[in-house]
Amino acid sequence: FSFESHTMSHPYLLKGREKFKSDIEYERFLEKEFQQSQSFIYKITKVKPKFLALPFGDGAWNPSIISVATRKGYNGIRSSIWDACTLADLNLHCMPGLPVLSETNIKDLCNRYL
Repeated sequence: FSFESHTMSHPYLLKGREKFKSDIEYERFLEKEFQQSQSFIYKITKVKPKFLALPFGDGAWNPSIISVATRKGYNGIRSSIWDACTLADLNLHCMPGLPVLSETNIKDLCNRYL
């Protein structure tokens, strides 16, 4: 079991890009969101998060997000792309996921992915 990062304030990371005047300002925003989240989790758990989950799945494959996340020490980024993959297909910069909610039909998951 581990606690991982989902940013500090859960903003749209890419859809909100236009409000920043420059790439430098935008990357500073990303750095702050990622760093504050990591620091908060570390303060409580004494373990630095290694994975980032994109809020709303926004920003998958974005080079700025990947670059800042890598600089901040994240080993991977989870997108909201609804899928599964094998180790051979895994791209750590855009990992898919299968959300399992109370209404999720496990048989549907098994039929699709097993």
